[in-house]
Amino acid sequence: MCFQHDVAPAHCTNGVSGFLDEIFGNRWIGRGGPIAWPPRSSELNPLDFDRVFVSPVNDLPDLGARIRETIATVPKDMLERTWQEIEYRFDIVRAINGAHVEVY
Repeated sequence: MCFQHDVAPAHCTNGVSGFLDEIFGNRWIGRGGPIAWPPRSSELNPLDFDRVFVSPVNDLPDLGARIRETIATVPKDMLERTWQEIEYRFDIVRAINGAHVEVY
């Protein structure tokens, strides 16, 4: 089992790691996996779904409505900062020609 809550690192059992190894070989990202989980990598961390799953979901339209309502609560300035960060990261990728660089 693998799960993540808030900003805590993902918690995994050996069973999940073994399953991912079997299905994806050395192409999966995670703690203890072949590709390390980038620290504080917002684009790889799940959103906080507490608002969406506060009560059982009735059906797909209900799930869609909850997701849209939750997205609508994200402040505009947060979206703008996120877009700036994405552009900055793209600039870095272009500058290093898409190479993988280990950062310690």
